[in-house]
Amino acid sequence: MRMDQYLYPYYAADKASLGAEKVQELVDLLWIKMAGVNKVRDEGSTQAFGGYPMFQNIIVGGVDRHGEDATNELSLILMQATANTALYAPSLSVRIHEGTPTLFWKKAAEVARLGLGMPAWYNDRVVIPALLSRGLTLEDARDYGIIGCVEPQVGGKTEGWHDAAFFSMSKVLELALNNGYDPMGKVQLGPQTGSVEDFKTFEDVVAAYQKQMEYFVKLLCHSDNAVDLAHAKNVPLPFLSGMVEDCIGRGKSVQEGGAIYNFTGPQGVGVANVGDSLAAIKKFCFDEKVLSLPELKAAMDKDFEGTEELRQMLVNRAPKYGNDDDYADEVAVMATDIYCAEVQKYRNPRNGIFQPGLYPVSANVPLGCVVAATPDGRKCGQPLADGVSPQGGFDTSGPTATVCSVAKLDHTVASNGTLLNQKFSPDSLAGEDGLQKLIAVTDTFFKRGGFHVQYNVISREVLEDAQANPDNYKGLVVRVAGYSAFFTVLDKSIQNDIISRTEQVA
Repeated sequence: MRMDQYLYPYYAADKASLGAEKVQELVDLLWIKMAGVNKVRDEGSTQAFGGYPMFQNIIVGGVDRHGEDATNELSLILMQATANTALYAPSLSVRIHEGTPTLFWKKAAEVARLGLGMPAWYNDRVVIPALLSRGLTLEDARDYGIIGCVEPQVGGKTEGWHDAAFFSMSKVLELALNNGYDPMGKVQLGPQTGSVEDFKTFEDVVAAYQKQMEYFVKLLCHSDNAVDLAHAKNVPLPFLSGMVEDCIGRGKSVQEGGAIYNFTGPQGVGVANVGDSLAAIKKFCFDEKVLSLPELKAAMDKDFEGTEELRQMLVNRAPKYGNDDDYADEVAVMATDIYCAEVQKYRNPRNGIFQPGLYPVSANVPLGCVVAATPDGRKCGQPLADGVSPQGGFDTSGPTATVCSVAKLDHTVASNGTLLNQKFSPDSLAGEDGLQKLIAVTDTFFKRGGFHVQYNVISREVLEDAQANPDNYKGLVVRVAGYSAFFTVLDKSIQNDIISRTEQVA
């Protein structure tokens, strides 16, 4: 919600009588109130959505409905409230455009440097065209806010089922390399698309991956539509519908298609794993021919037991997404485009469209539990990479190279949202020079076509100590995925995933 826009007239009317200090106090108290409510979740949800808040997502800055800079005094006050309260909620986001004032840039960087994982940064130059491509008017697209993690929509006009599914792209590749057979579930799960012995070219591998993707995305979309129909029939939401345009005018609930805009957004998970895996296959099995595909599959079938030297070759010698290496990046783009293209083929029963997203919440951890060893050297059951981020430890060329790689993806097509997590050493962002470095890497990412980025500014040593001594770190807030949470309440598997992320030095 664009709180700095709809509350600004009230702020302008009251600021003289209240004074700056009282205004800031009132906003700080609102932040505390919003952080005081959360849900009790079951064990599965705790793993997939660890620390997930109620999710009031406050976004400030950007352009207004006429395309002019929308930054105002309240934008800075709202950012300061996050700094003052140092809580995990509400989520704070900022919109950046070509005319964003220097003062706004600097304030956002100062808050990010505090280590709360906020604000999340969004690029008007990409988000607005992405929404236009999905049928929004220009004025509505300019007025977007963020709901949930990273999903853009225009408030009061959209019915968006944004977390419609978390879809494992890595599992699809695993099935492509096993002729549709699931080696972990020990069942024929997908169509037979050929065995590795049949693949004579890299294009044969990609073709099998695409056929498996077609099959499973179709099942995904049909399943989502079945749930949509069941919700419309059995659990209508009349109160919500009364606040969404044009449900009353159309005489339909939001589940029946009463909203102006209707979307369903499933999320692809494991971008980096699929990209790195296919890049390793391409390089070693077909370009250099130092390893046959059946030999690689045999090693993966044993979870690399007895073939650690081969696994180290996959980890250390294969090109890796996240280093501005076109060899790896182009493969990751191709694999992701296949997923996005399939999702876009489908429509929902609300007379709307499916739009792909690329973010996991924290589902990359449990999804990894059901994916066997992969050609990137990842062992069976380990977490998948989060969002569009590189696999932790594989982005070794610095933060600028990482954002240049990620910007090569088509973020406009993934209009349900993409998520890039980055982690910085606090020392590297110290002083005025540190602020300028953070601004520069964000600006580079956005000028090259990135959609969204967020930063953890914390050392590995602090995280490991907090895991070992949680009572000493009850107030430690970290960025998990599209949200922040208290580190010590997270499932240990999610804590380990955050610890494993590459600690960049600006």
